Amino acid sequence: MLVLYKMLKKFIIVLFGFSFSTFAMVIDTPGTTQLGGNLIQAGVDVITIASSNVILDLGENAVAGGINGIKINPNLSNITIRNGGITSVTNAGISVGENCSSITLQKLKLTNCVKRGMEFLGTSTTNDISEITIDGVRIETSALSPLSDSVIFFQYVKNLMVLGLQLVNNGNSLANISLLKFNNSTECLGQVIFAITNRGNSLNGVEFINPVNCVIRDSIIANNDATLNCIGVKLTGISTGNAFRRISIFNNTAGGVSTGFDLSDNSESNIISDCQVAELTGGSTYGYAMHGNNSTKNVIEKSSAVNLESNQASGVAVGIYVDGATAGTIAESIASYNSALSGTAYGILFDPINGGTHWNITENKIVRNQGNANNSSFGINVQGGSDNLFIKNFAYDNGNIPGNQMSGVPFGSVAQLNVKNLNSAPTPWANVIIIP
Repeated sequence: MLVLYKMLKKFIIVLFGFSFSTFAMVIDTPGTTQLGGNLIQAGVDVITIASSNVILDLGENAVAGGINGIKINPNLSNITIRNGGITSVTNAGISVGENCSSITLQKLKLTNCVKRGMEFLGTSTTNDISEITIDGVRIETSALSPLSDSVIFFQYVKNLMVLGLQLVNNGNSLANISLLKFNNSTECLGQVIFAITNRGNSLNGVEFINPVNCVIRDSIIANNDATLNCIGVKLTGISTGNAFRRISIFNNTAGGVSTGFDLSDNSESNIISDCQVAELTGGSTYGYAMHGNNSTKNVIEKSSAVNLESNQASGVAVGIYVDGATAGTIAESIASYNSALSGTAYGILFDPINGGTHWNITENKIVRNQGNANNSSFGINVQGGSDNLFIKNFAYDNGNIPGNQMSGVPFGSVAQLNVKNLNSAPTPWANVIIIP
């Protein structure tokens, strides 16, 4: 009788398209299941996948209500969920348990997921979740609880590929939200990600904690709003070998600090390339913040920080900020038209306390960064650090004080043994200052 009941239930769901609220669905045998209508529940997981080798085709229908819309039990593999919507759940639209692999999510729209849109709950490096593909997924009006921490949560995930993801109108003003949060994840690739018009008490577009060899590229993080602080891409913990390419971060607003990229302590050999940070607004604004202790060999190249605005008294607008990190590179980048209405603007700033050592700052263009007065307008300002190399940088019209164009920077510098910050160099290595 039990087998007959399961067969009959599946037959009705697939063929007749009724909406049910009287039972939750459990898929516990391999094969393909296609919904013929909306499936509605309350107080339980609406669909539970309890078998490997399952294709769940929602058939352009919706899974609604319940705790999780679709829950994938631990220790499963080769699961595909596609073609439909998930809405109005109290926890997550999709929840994946530990030690799962080969999970594919395609052509899905998730809305009104109260805690998270999706969650991937690996528990350790030996019980991680691997080989995940997210393709053509949109999540909106989710992470609505004051207890929400993320729209998509990845914990102990490896070999992830995101190919087209939209995160729109998520979050709430009471929660500290990361749109994408990676905790102890490795070898993850995200591309064509659009994260726009989201909000939070504090908001991170993409947050990595202890990431290794992850890549985000060809993505936009824009028009987001935070009551306190807003960061486009944030790295914390021990982060090694990650790359960010062709990412645009713009029009984000914060009541406190608004930052494009923030690399904190213990980051090593990460690269930011061909990225744009523009039109951030906050009490203080930073295009790229490279923080200190044990951070080394990070690179910013061919990137820009333009039109950042500090709108509070004593606030700062900084294109590129170095705070204690060592042996990094800033090359062929632009920090221009950043302004502090009641404070100080810098194209590149080395922090006065920690500064930076053994940096290579080469062929950057620093133009028209403007504080509230000429004496608070700086091109490059080195307030701390030593053994840094400045080559062929160009500073133009950062206020009208010549000494502020490259304050603390020799006109040309070449690395020589036991010599710090040379104050003369052959012409080809020289930095250039122009006052109109």
